[in-house]
Amino acid sequence: MSSATTHDEDDASNDASALTTSWATILPPEVKNYTLQRKLYLIVSLIIHLNITITSFLTFLFSCPHPTIKHRVSRFTSRTFGREGLQFGPLIIWELWKEHFRSSYDHLVEHIVIPEALRAGQTEFSKAIRNDNLRLTVETLEDKAFRDTLNLGAPYEIYAEQMPFICDFLSCIVNTPHRYRKRKAKDMEEAVDEDEVAIDEEAIVEEGPEIEGPVLEGVDVDVNHDDGSSPAAVADENVQEIESTADRNARQLKTREDRVKLAVTASLSNLLYTCNIATNYFPLLLGQFLRDEGASYRVFSLMHQMGLSVTVRTVDRLKEQISEEAVKELKGIARKFV
Repeated sequence: MSSATTHDEDDASNDASALTTSWATILPPEVKNYTLQRKLYLIVSLIIHLNITITSFLTFLFSCPHPTIKHRVSRFTSRTFGREGLQFGPLIIWELWKEHFRSSYDHLVEHIVIPEALRAGQTEFSKAIRNDNLRLTVETLEDKAFRDTLNLGAPYEIYAEQMPFICDFLSCIVNTPHRYRKRKAKDMEEAVDEDEVAIDEEAIVEEGPEIEGPVLEGVDVDVNHDDGSSPAAVADENVQEIESTADRNARQLKTREDRVKLAVTASLSNLLYTCNIATNYFPLLLGQFLRDEGASYRVFSLMHQMGLSVTVRTVDRLKEQISEEAVKELKGIARKFV
């Protein structure tokens, strides 16, 4: 071991000994009873007095190998869930940074968010490219395997598992609210509020003594007869109307969700196929649809160049490889696009 290395280790050892400083003999006893904020001000005052920059201080904390310091830092970087929900120190600092130092937000995005997002996206994308479930080799494709695996919803499930960040990002982009969506969402909320009020009012009307027999002398009343004008009948009609509205809204949301999934599937399939033509699951399905609808060779060529479809020759080879029943099933699945 060189003398320089020994000297550096001795310096590091001497520096670390500062952690054992007997503060009890330096600080007055009442310091322990200070509030947390006052203690923090005391620490910062020492940092200022020693002329230590925040950058130097934080760099030291996150690079120091000393076990005590590493333990403290690891507690800060750990994610926990308690009564107050998620506890994650870096996230707290991130939110405070954005709130109190907004002028640096663009720099955060440029130097942290975008580079890390690109790295995460490339990692997920590379993983999906190697997924065998997204590859259909036409020449060796067996009929049963083809019919068992081909499913319009299958690619999205694989993408969501292999590329959760990219799927969430694209779904967020597709669901970006514009004026029409904002107005429609507001109208739906107001309609729900009005329906809830209507139900409450009808419930109040229905609350009353039950009629068990004739209410007028000499007049028989059929308590089971309802001509549709009673409060109960009106309430039933309102509830049915509310339920139908809720069902309609649910169907619209489901349709919207399916459209988003299809858009994300098409986009990612396009990118995967452009990057590696072996990931041909979705393009093969779309190619069969185009062939079945009589698309010209020029259309096939354009869609293939755009990374959306396999070539017409690939589709023809597929028809030769699988049975007529499987071809019909493929056509039925492909027609779900329209």
